[in-house]
Amino acid sequence: MKISAKAEYACLAMFELAKRHGGPRPTQIHLIAEAQAIPSQYLVQILIQLQRAGLVRSERGAKGGYRLAREPQDISVGEVLRVIDGPLMVSRGGNPGQDGDETGGKQFREIWAEVQEAMSEVVDRRSFADLVAMYEKEFEVKKGKGDR
Repeated sequence: MKISAKAEYACLAMFELAKRHGGPRPTQIHLIAEAQAIPSQYLVQILIQLQRAGLVRSERGAKGGYRLAREPQDISVGEVLRVIDGPLMVSRGGNPGQDGDETGGKQFREIWAEVQEAMSEVVDRRSFADLVAMYEKEFEVKKGKGDR
């Protein structure tokens, strides 16, 4: 599996929105871009794609911005990856072993299918709420060590 830069930026943007979820105001693009080091021009395109997929919603106006369209626990990393990059697939070059099973191709295709299934299972079970909780736990640990 190869994750594109666009998909990674989309995940980072969703993570930032999940961190700010439940806040009184939507999050402006420049705040997401600064917090996650995403080029603003690129982020606009990503957020439009996420909005079309029903993962974020925008609010217009001077105090406008973006919010998650659903609760962070209801949005998986896998869903975002698929919206941006399409189906999750194991990436490999060429077509070795396609023509004859005597080359071992069938056995490797079975392994690649297992890898693809395992990969999907991991990204589908991780929600953005999980990622925020992991981040907050790590931040608390680091903060606690610095206070001693």
